[in-house]
Amino acid sequence: MYERAECAVIGTGQYGTAVVTQQFSVRGIRVRIVADIDAKKAQNAYLAAGLPEKEIAYAADEKAAAALLKTGKYVYTDDANAVFAAHPDVLCDCTGNPEASARIALAALDRGVNLVAVGKEADSAVGAILRKKFAEKGLVYTAADGDQHGLLIQLVKWARASGLTVIAAGKSRDGELVWNEAAHTVRLWDFTADVTGREEVLRPLAGNAAKGLAARKAALAPLPSAGGYDYCELAIAANGTGLSPACPELVQAPLRISEIASVYCEREHGGILERGGIIDMVQCLRREDDFGMGGGVYVVVRAENGYSQSILADKGPSNADHSACLLFRPYHLCGVETPNTLIRAARGLDGTDGLIFGLECEMPPYRQAWDVVRTAKRDIAAGEIFAGDHGDMFDTLILPARTRGPLAPVPAHMLTGNAAAKTIRKGELITYEHVTPPDDSLLWTLREEQEKDCDRT
Repeated sequence: MYERAECAVIGTGQYGTAVVTQQFSVRGIRVRIVADIDAKKAQNAYLAAGLPEKEIAYAADEKAAAALLKTGKYVYTDDANAVFAAHPDVLCDCTGNPEASARIALAALDRGVNLVAVGKEADSAVGAILRKKFAEKGLVYTAADGDQHGLLIQLVKWARASGLTVIAAGKSRDGELVWNEAAHTVRLWDFTADVTGREEVLRPLAGNAAKGLAARKAALAPLPSAGGYDYCELAIAANGTGLSPACPELVQAPLRISEIASVYCEREHGGILERGGIIDMVQCLRREDDFGMGGGVYVVVRAENGYSQSILADKGPSNADHSACLLFRPYHLCGVETPNTLIRAARGLDGTDGLIFGLECEMPPYRQAWDVVRTAKRDIAAGEIFAGDHGDMFDTLILPARTRGPLAPVPAHMLTGNAAAKTIRKGELITYEHVTPPDDSLLWTLREEQEKDCDRT
């Protein structure tokens, strides 16, 4: 019987708060200390968990936190280093700030603490070197249950461990395309596209998949495309599985669940792919009363013998010749399910091995084969500060990773908070010559070390 894992959480937004509150419903974990740059938010995470205020106390630093923990208090702080006062088995980074995540990772490494990286921004740029550094010290650095990239890596591992060939894998966008046939509209969150006279392209695809898909995408063009965070998750999943993005901008196919295997298979089997082994994102198309994908993850698979393939085709949606079948997980529950990963990491297990525990699975080592990069969505003036994933500044791509050079694209989350060195015109790929390098950045230092030490091919 394992003892309960001691966990610390840094970053108490929606995700981190869910981890903190869920501890009282999960036997194997305890979160005695949480940190956030806004101490009130850290306190609120414990209040949301139902703890009375008298059991919660603020600590300004590690020494104060250690003293309070000895009294049995649940401690909140705005000093990230103070969380080590709890001597955690595992640290959960939910900051979403790439530079902060780099510093947190190295602090955990220095203290001998396993790390679950919910803050995926740094992971997308320096995940390979961080995994290497943690492994060299016998520690775990891992993505999480609840985050789509962690769940997708896990699902791919399970499919391969089960002897299946992964033709395609991916995630569904959180927002779904909801077709109101009576109103002649398709809704995505608060955005609406009028499809009057174009409803035929929304009906089940028939005939040429590529042609039908192009017509459907044209009808839905007024709706917003994927965000930078979507690309970030898929790049990490590609680096962790050896799969390749379908194209730099991603296909982002608007599909019914029943159409996915018919589209994401090879052309000789009626689909759009030149070859198998790709990763992409679907936008779930459904009517108001239809079942959706819930922001879940999927694999399109094939068994290498006819008998097993017939079983697959009988169990789930498949393409016309039954050579490709869809398997999917119709939800991702963010911090509600992340305690599962924290418990595994505290025991020295990779968080993405949950579905294959005890099974043999050949997976390529994690490599920085792909980077998330930016193009200018509008003109960006010299001196302007680069934003993160949200806002009107960027469009996003996934490209093969390159070493630093004036004309090489800067990994997207290495831009955040830095300044444009010169004017960048709309549509330009943002490269190192466009960026004023930061004076003191662990993220940039780690990237330089990664390019020297880690095989990206």
